[in-house]
Amino acid sequence: MSENNYSSINSDEKILEKFMKILKFYNEIIKSSPLIVSDQDFLNYKKQKVKYSQEIKKIEEFIKPKPKVHFKLEVQDPLELESHQIDVESRYILNIPENKKTRFNVYILKKINDLENDLEEFLRTLDYFYLKYKKHYDNFSFYNIFASSSLTLIESVSLMFHPQIYTGVVSIFISTSIAMSVAVLKLKNYKERIEEIVKTTEKVYSCQAQLFTFDKFLKTSLNMSSTEIIPD
Repeated sequence: MSENNYSSINSDEKILEKFMKILKFYNEIIKSSPLIVSDQDFLNYKKQKVKYSQEIKKIEEFIKPKPKVHFKLEVQDPLELESHQIDVESRYILNIPENKKTRFNVYILKKINDLENDLEEFLRTLDYFYLKYKKHYDNFSFYNIFASSSLTLIESVSLMFHPQIYTGVVSIFISTSIAMSVAVLKLKNYKERIEEIVKTTEKVYSCQAQLFTFDKFLKTSLNMSSTEIIPD
């Protein structure tokens, strides 16, 4: 394929059009589809996340203590640090030829990386609340099954013997607890929340796939359309 054909594929208008479609889908997931959780649950999640990060940091410092600083320690030149950061960035984010590192291409590639990080963080949040609500829903469901089976057993045994007042009290207590458990399940809407989280997770996976495909397509196209000569 000729260079002109590649240039038509890599035109800023085409790239921007593809990127805006993905960005629109991203906004629908993150902005237009808020997480179905209460404010208190989300606040507790943030506190737990901060606490967990602090504990991990303490463990890492304990396992790998910071090296002692000596007076004769040579300080690296800031220019060398800056060049090292640029090298790492160009290797992992901007892995494109030098003659293709325009302001537009650099911005698009950096934005893709930011969106991928945001989706990964959002996915971890979804996983946390999915496991939490799934655990609550399973516990309530297991209790209802166990209590209903116990109530049936008690009523069946009481029919074989002379009914006593204790059997009736126990049956009333179990029936009331089952009714309360079902009411709590309806109030908390655990099942609906789990289904909503699953649907949102599928959208996140789809958006991640689109970003990954677009990122590889863009980098491959820019490299294939480059006229840069590789030195021997």
